[in-house]
Amino acid sequence: MIREAEAFTIRQFMEQVRSPANLFWTVVWPIFWLLLGFYIFLAGIPEAGVAYARGSMTIQMVAFGLATLGMVSLAGSIAADREGGLYLKLSSMPISASGEMLGRLLGSLIFGLMAAAAITAIGVGLGSKFEAGLSDAVKAAPFFITLLLSAAGIGLTIANLVKRANAVTGIGVTLLVAGSAVSGIFTPYPFLPETLKTFSRLYPVSSSMHVIKRILLPSEFNTMRYGFDPLESHYIAYAIMASIATLAVGLIIHSAARIRRARTL
Repeated sequence: MIREAEAFTIRQFMEQVRSPANLFWTVVWPIFWLLLGFYIFLAGIPEAGVAYARGSMTIQMVAFGLATLGMVSLAGSIAADREGGLYLKLSSMPISASGEMLGRLLGSLIFGLMAAAAITAIGVGLGSKFEAGLSDAVKAAPFFITLLLSAAGIGLTIANLVKRANAVTGIGVTLLVAGSAVSGIFTPYPFLPETLKTFSRLYPVSSSMHVIKRILLPSEFNTMRYGFDPLESHYIAYAIMASIATLAVGLIIHSAARIRRARTL
């Protein structure tokens, strides 16, 4: 399984690096929104708080980039491979679904962390600040991973329940944008209606983002009156378990789809 995972890790990573569409939506588009937000949306914020507001928006755009990678790029890659006949070839080869998916997830994770670093670097270069040291960044790092894995779980589900590759991408983008709009990724959590605040706390992608924000920008939760503390042990446990459960559902659906295709040969 290790060699299979290694092969798919390299394949998935290189596919994402070489795809102009993937680079645009996971890196360029979030950076564009950073620029738009910094110089238009945040223009009226007092000087004392603007740097941390930019830091908050940087985290949101990193979350959007990682969610795009899982819900759109990974889903589209799997759907394209299915239409291209890759899974028909794999069914006659001793390549397990676990090796394939471990490789795809690792390749996406490596690319995702690089994309997150690029977005963060641009944000910091334009004046973003965080109330965190190195130890806090280390504490937040696992939740960037759970955020991506939960998005990947949604992407796997879409890729295997929708038949046509172009439809997979369209549905992935629709769910990504809709979910981002109502979960606090686009609009900060305190400005959401109460019903959407509940959704934001429960949505696996944004639940990880809330933990990241609480670690890196703790004062935001006091000054903006979030009304809950993502660092409470039960919420951290929920964010982790929701991510694992979402990914597990996607993996089960993907494995079942591979078994079905193998039986039709």
